[in-house]
Amino acid sequence: MERLKKERQNLETAASKLLSAALKAGAEAAEVCATYTVQTKIALEKQDFHLASSDDGYNFGLRVLSAGKQGFSSTNSIEAPDLKEVGAKAVEIAGFSPENPYNCISPSENVSKEAPTSLWDDALFDLSLQTQKDWTKVMADEGTRDPKFRLNDGAVSISAGLYLILNSHGTHKMEKETSLSWSVMGMGVDGENISSFDYFSQLMRSAQGAPDKISATTRKFRDFILSTLKVGPTQSYKGLVAFSPRAVLDILVSGLS
Repeated sequence: MERLKKERQNLETAASKLLSAALKAGAEAAEVCATYTVQTKIALEKQDFHLASSDDGYNFGLRVLSAGKQGFSSTNSIEAPDLKEVGAKAVEIAGFSPENPYNCISPSENVSKEAPTSLWDDALFDLSLQTQKDWTKVMADEGTRDPKFRLNDGAVSISAGLYLILNSHGTHKMEKETSLSWSVMGMGVDGENISSFDYFSQLMRSAQGAPDKISATTRKFRDFILSTLKVGPTQSYKGLVAFSPRAVLDILVSGLS
């Protein structure tokens, strides 16, 4: 875990302080879920490059139990005064919450041998911004290879993250991961014939074979969109229609309310 070594130390130190602050504030048990993520993103808009961005940050969620009551609070700061305040706030919130005998914080069980031990790829973490731009161009070029396809927006993002679970019953687990994700939204236009918008996204955990995968999935999406241009009008229908509960909520109840 040499990569992100400083960030790991900050994450574990802050999580320990937050756990301690909650117990000192009166919590009978406490659990912290903490993350650190860093991401670079190159976005497309209207068939051309639009924006390159980078961001990183910490996030901490604290759950506490006090007299059978549960409280929760969160922060994105690693400063000691802020962590102390969040610990006290979670305990205070628990005091106003309903008591529930099923609330619990338990030590974790052993991780199954079949569980992935690593989702990390050094090559993806070390990837240059220029290479990321080249991969984005692969996606844009493939999408617009057919002039009937309109690429409305898209993006290629690379992220790395640390994920920590820490509780007052001895659980202390850390995981790290890298991911490459890409997405495209677009439609087909052939004269006056226009398809509906559609969207796709994909994700990989390593850099190996990424350009080919980006090209293949974008081509498949483009071809699917263009195939919908050939769909003709449907016959009219009068009769019973079955709606799912979500459709009833979105289409009928929402409008009436």
